[in-house]
Amino acid sequence: TTQANQTVFSHGSTTESLELAITTDNKMQITSGNTVIKSVLAYDYKPGEWAHVAMIYNDKSRTVSAFYNFVEMIHAAPVNPYGGTGHIEYGRSISNQNNYFSGKIGAIRLTPSNYRLTV
Repeated sequence: TTQANQTVFSHGSTTESLELAITTDNKMQITSGNTVIKSVLAYDYKPGEWAHVAMIYNDKSRTVSAFYNFVEMIHAAPVNPYGGTGHIEYGRSISNQNNYFSGKIGAIRLTPSNYRLTV
């Protein structure tokens, strides 16, 4: 059998959600409402190795970005304003009620929109 895409993070409801997934062809995928954005390049997946996965939703610019091991796979892709409400799920798609993540999640960090990193 073919393995389905695996959702890492999901927020919202079945009618509007914001989701980050890894695909069967080793690409990053972000779903925002009805918009689905998939990375052009595949990430270098090594079974059994830890990986850092991140997603950024920029409310001001209405864009999303995704990272795999600190490499930007999706860069500031435009999306419609996200107004989803509801709970957060890790390892499962809220919109599809499936697409379970088959790995292990070691840590989760949510950063509020008013947080600014100064280098």
